[in-house]
Amino acid sequence: ELEGDSDDDLEQAAAGGANDHQMDPSAKAGGDGMDTGDGDEDGDGDGEVDLDDMFASGGMASGGDISSVATLRSSEYFNTKMEKINQALTTPPKPIIGNVEDNAEYKLVVQCNDVVMKCDEEMVVVHKFVVDIYSKKFPELESLVPSRLDYLRVVEAIGNEMDMTMVDLTDLLPNAVVISVSMTGSTTSGQPLSEADLEQCIKACEEATKLEEARNSVLEFVETRMKAIAPNICAIIDTTLA
Repeated sequence: ELEGDSDDDLEQAAAGGANDHQMDPSAKAGGDGMDTGDGDEDGDGDGEVDLDDMFASGGMASGGDISSVATLRSSEYFNTKMEKINQALTTPPKPIIGNVEDNAEYKLVVQCNDVVMKCDEEMVVVHKFVVDIYSKKFPELESLVPSRLDYLRVVEAIGNEMDMTMVDLTDLLPNAVVISVSMTGSTTSGQPLSEADLEQCIKACEEATKLEEARNSVLEFVETRMKAIAPNICAIIDTTLA
């Protein structure tokens, strides 16, 4: 009898253990401890904002303007950094005494890398903003002028002019490109922009010019401080490369 009871207990225990190891389908999906959410759909983990989504929420499609997508120059971060950089440019570089990493100007030079990167990112945003609008006027221009800054300068120069013989681009582009732009612009299928669209394009082009000026000021400051920060490197190569 004792042996029979023992066999029954073993059978019940075995059945219970099998039930314990059966996984709930809902638990199986996330039971390995991995986050199955869709916060980063492309899986690259960079968390970058999609430009198309940004324009759909704040661009011309919803009646916005350039200030709704290009926000760097109005940010406290940018203005604080540029104020320090412009102030530093008014004084000659001073020799660094002690630990270079504790020097205020060295710290500012390091921060300049981030400022330049943000200027470049903002230029991408401004360029796309203009392309989205100006492609209605001159859809072929983007492929003819691949440089973002050159494209924006050409857009500002052409404006709403349909007669390309009235537009002088010789100071902006090489002669061969000028000919291509002029010939294509004379036969383009595009149509003149509305006053509102043209105004936004011009504003965006002006924003790009100011961004480029700020970027150049940052690089000028870094170049002037490189001899004090890395004199040995500057002795070997040019300060611009350093």
